[in-house]
Amino acid sequence: MLGHWFPIWVPAGLSADAVLDGYGDISNFPAATIVAQLDVPEGSVVVSSGSRFDESTGDAGRTLITEGGVGLRDLAVVVMPDAEQVTTQAGDIEIVVSAPPGTPDVDVVADIAAASVTTLSAELGAYPWAQLDVLSAPLGSGVGGMEWPGMVWIETSIFAGGIPGLGDLGELGEIGDLNDLFGSDGTGVGLEDLGLEDLGLGDIGLMIETIREWTIAHEVGHMWWHSLVGNDSNTAPVVDEALAQHSACLVERVLRPEDATVVCDVHTSGQYEQLVSLMGIEDDAADQATDEFDSSLQYGALVYAKAPVFYRTLEARYGVDETTAALATIVADNAFGQITSDQLRDQLGVALGDPAGVHELWQRWMEEAHGAEDL
Repeated sequence: MLGHWFPIWVPAGLSADAVLDGYGDISNFPAATIVAQLDVPEGSVVVSSGSRFDESTGDAGRTLITEGGVGLRDLAVVVMPDAEQVTTQAGDIEIVVSAPPGTPDVDVVADIAAASVTTLSAELGAYPWAQLDVLSAPLGSGVGGMEWPGMVWIETSIFAGGIPGLGDLGELGEIGDLNDLFGSDGTGVGLEDLGLEDLGLGDIGLMIETIREWTIAHEVGHMWWHSLVGNDSNTAPVVDEALAQHSACLVERVLRPEDATVVCDVHTSGQYEQLVSLMGIEDDAADQATDEFDSSLQYGALVYAKAPVFYRTLEARYGVDETTAALATIVADNAFGQITSDQLRDQLGVALGDPAGVHELWQRWMEEAHGAEDL
């Protein structure tokens, strides 16, 4: 698994921090044409965030594979001895899903990814490449997924329909099942210890039921926010992460029109409330550099849980269709470029016809600490 694996030229005007002491992603890369020739063992399955340009025989037992693309900010590569692969279409876009042999639900993942690409292409503007690769990947440190231009990695347990560290959950719906899962007999952490019962049984089940499709939709959302419209993940993670969360909400409205609002709450504002009430996380500005957060939990609570609600606040004030159209305008105006949080705020204000009103809401949700009151 190769990601952030070669030197990147960062042109004048873009910041770069070589000391990776913050949380979250680390890239602030310009869109570029990237081509790589890979020398791999014969028979290997090679998947990159680009496209296959050429394949030829190398030295004995080796194969030379050339992969690359235009408008990429990075070229991630995964080499496997074998893989189970499913290919489907989202309009003209080819979706290729790869996982170790025997992995369940590869076709389910393909369907969710295709639905995400179709929905977000319709809402935000066309997906910019000919192919999207989705892979089952062993990610650590509580990471559910990782995006690259043209490729997303989904943590292996989530890919298979489970939760990291708990494996494949199967069908859960009874409180007994959930208590057994979390060890309420004293051998582990029970629901009552986590305080999850405060969400209500239905919400707990919904969170577990939707974690895979939410993670996939979030990572596919990054194809527009950070891959197509670039930003500095070090100094302004609130730009792409909050918009990827909101993009997942847009996808859920298509996948689950009856309970999309609850699903969105469970994965955003509900997470904020749980972290603040149970873990004592202190509210603060969401729009700050990664190394300014007190902890990874605070980073998650503010950037992933509180900040996305800003966009639903815009929807409540200006209209759902109007807010989505404003975001599509930002995509069109900044495709393959870079955008700061201030530019995002200002362009939203212009697109919605109320710069002062959008600035006021941005200040409250992104720059101040009103989470306990607002959520």
